Amino acid sequence: LAAWAGDAQRITQAVSVAVVPLADHSRAKKQLISESATDAVALALDESGEYTVTPKADTLRELEALGVHVADLFRFTISNEQMVRLGQRLRVDKVAGGSVDELSIDARSGRCRCVLTVRLMDIVTEEYLDGATVEYTTSPVPGWRGEEADVINEALRSAAEEAVRKIITSRKPRGNVDMVDQTGTVMVNLGSRDGVQVGMELLVVRGIWNAVEEKVVLRKIGRIRVKRLEL
Repeated sequence: LAAWAGDAQRITQAVSVAVVPLADHSRAKKQLISESATDAVALALDESGEYTVTPKADTLRELEALGVHVADLFRFTISNEQMVRLGQRLRVDKVAGGSVDELSIDARSGRCRCVLTVRLMDIVTEEYLDGATVEYTTSPVPGWRGEEADVINEALRSAAEEAVRKIITSRKPRGNVDMVDQTGTVMVNLGSRDGVQVGMELLVVRGIWNAVEEKVVLRKIGRIRVKRLEL
């Protein structure tokens, strides 16, 4: 299928999100690193003004209710199914997770380098529609005496802020399908002002009434690729 998109006015609103503990995939594999990264991501999302973050206590409580042992989460990444179930229980739009992929501290200067991945699971489509991986290195610390906690927190905080900035500027827009013509070309109400670009792939979903749950649920129909933008 081909997709046509016109220029449209951007409409923004706060997105509700829960943040699950990030896994520590660095050599350290410490719960402290996981907790610091999780708090940094939650704070960066909240301070962006684009997201409303669910209180940490509520998220941890619901994880435990799902049978997920929170104390062990720093060792591995929570499954997609668990992310979706958590989001449904908390009634949020997205669940944020990810990992600390690398973390190292220079023993002489106190310079801390980290690689952080943040991904947002969209609960309606059950897809990771937004995410970013960033690398950040702190400046050398004068008179460094081995105080690791401070430089780790600084590195993770800065990396989280950069990751959220990337997510906001590159996230995929949401719109409606206006028409599908006889040739199979799909016309949608999104354009360049919404961040749509030629070559971008869009996920298509359709609302279907679920008699068991007595509500409309979205089903994934397929994907379309943008081939032309018109004003």
